[in-house]
Amino acid sequence: MTDLFTRYAWAVPTKDQTAQTAVHALWAHVIQTFGCPTRLHSDRGGSFESALMYQLCKCYGITKSKTTPYHPAGNGGVERMNQTLLHMLRSLESERQQRWPEYLPELLQAYNNTVHSATGYAPSYLMFGRHLRQPVDLNLGVERESPCHDLGGWVKDHHQKLSFAYEMARKKMRAAATQNKRAYDRSARALPLVPGERVWIRDRNRQGQGKLHPGWSSEPYVVVEEVTGTVTGKIWGDVTQWKIVFLCFVLDWTVCWCIVSILVA
Repeated sequence: MTDLFTRYAWAVPTKDQTAQTAVHALWAHVIQTFGCPTRLHSDRGGSFESALMYQLCKCYGITKSKTTPYHPAGNGGVERMNQTLLHMLRSLESERQQRWPEYLPELLQAYNNTVHSATGYAPSYLMFGRHLRQPVDLNLGVERESPCHDLGGWVKDHHQKLSFAYEMARKKMRAAATQNKRAYDRSARALPLVPGERVWIRDRNRQGQGKLHPGWSSEPYVVVEEVTGTVTGKIWGDVTQWKIVFLCFVLDWTVCWCIVSILVA
């Protein structure tokens, strides 16, 4: 779990991925200590899309949202944190990797107290408003905070520093988002969806065909509407209900038809 503004991360080892386990982890490790988030964004895993999770969000006034199918970039902040955490776990010795839950708190401590490239600040500083004392500080005799002689002046100065840090973090994240968008747009293709148009969609159900699988649906789908302001659209299949599909998983029916015609000729 990750707070997308501060990049503060939580990781809870569990024995299963049931809805009850996911709800308890969110409630016990996040809500109880840090309060209720305004939004909970997740993938389409059953534990996060369960009725129990939606009931928890309803009780605490949390807006629940989810990514489009097979599109992990829709929750890129969490995916990136998971990747970093896995790299840290792989750095452990083989014997210690067997007992990875024991070392998870220490790895999270290192992650949350390291300057994040997306914000320019340590996640713990943006979350708590101060630099947490670390073992290295105790060994070196370093004092993170200077003695306070004027409480009112300290509060005012601290508020100014934190406001400045938040503003700088926002600017840095906006700049990073703009840079990522430019990099993505270099290879992206625009495909406006016209209601009534037939399209192919990416078929993720390979069923053992491996490299010979065409990768696209065997029958074309019909566009219902393009979701305004997003990169998704509603489509309708011959035997299925309408679904929302990410545009990068949609192919114009006429393009594929032309390719087939040329190959046959």
